[in-house]
Amino acid sequence: MCQQPNLKFKVYIASYFIFIALIITSSYFSIIDLATTKFLSDYNPTIYKNYIRLIFKNDDLRNDLINYINTTNDTVVNCDISLRFIKPNVFQIAIFIWIIGFTWNKFNQIASLGIRVYLKVPSSYVDCSMNILYLFYFLFLFSSMIYTRLAMNEFQSLTYWINIGQYKKMSDIEKQYYISKTLHLLYWINADRFYWKNRDLQNLA
Repeated sequence: MCQQPNLKFKVYIASYFIFIALIITSSYFSIIDLATTKFLSDYNPTIYKNYIRLIFKNDDLRNDLINYINTTNDTVVNCDISLRFIKPNVFQIAIFIWIIGFTWNKFNQIASLGIRVYLKVPSSYVDCSMNILYLFYFLFLFSSMIYTRLAMNEFQSLTYWINIGQYKKMSDIEKQYYISKTLHLLYWINADRFYWKNRDLQNLA
């Protein structure tokens, strides 16, 4: 029994070393992933052909998209688009599981010791702050991936492309709707940070 506190401390330290190793490994592989970012032309040739024919080479829609966001930069609609990631890598999932487990352990400590006793330990504030920061990190990261996946699903929808093909015949209200929608889709699939907003979910993460 005398060795139990010492054992818990060793497990605690080992857990942190594993966590740090996961962060370093995840950062390394994230850099590799960024270097091998897929483009729309590689991801789905059919969608890419629709994009080129119905958006990129559609002068009316393309000019309206540029004018809508009040910019003179015509590269808002590129001939190809680097794609955001739509799913986390293995190490991000491992870190997320670790954070959930660590947070659950802290809740158990609070339940058994009481909030007042728990907060008397200085390291508790560090642990809580770290957990909160990482939970927000994953909230923003996963939310961004969900938006990207939804945008890509819409890009894969035949209905969307049929409607875009009828752009010239649309009423002004319909055009405004599809301009806004198309910009939304292009924004969430585009991995080029040059076009991202300052408060983009991945920037916040």
